[in-house]
Amino acid sequence: MKLFFSDKAINQLQSLSQFEHICLNDTQYLHISDGQEIDLVLRTNETDFSAYDDILETHIGQVHVRENALKFLGHDNRIDFDDFRQAFVLIVDGHVMNDDIYLQKAS
Repeated sequence: MKLFFSDKAINQLQSLSQFEHICLNDTQYLHISDGQEIDLVLRTNETDFSAYDDILETHIGQVHVRENALKFLGHDNRIDFDDFRQAFVLIVDGHVMNDDIYLQKAS
């Protein structure tokens, strides 16, 4: 399983001061959404990694991942940034899987 961050995604995270300790989580675990649908959360500046189940080695360093977030990923994964919509996008095996990833900065 590969995870790649595009230059646009990296630049956006850096501009928001959210390029440290990047993790993948889900809305259900973080209680972000009341809906039944579970979405992916790009959580940054994390300091407690005890809730994470796995680590992905990426070109930007380690990304901690919860098991529910792994369900969103395929073999070849890329996180990009859509300038027009101002949203992070997950592309899995060449197909857009999530066109509005939640972004959350750990407190």
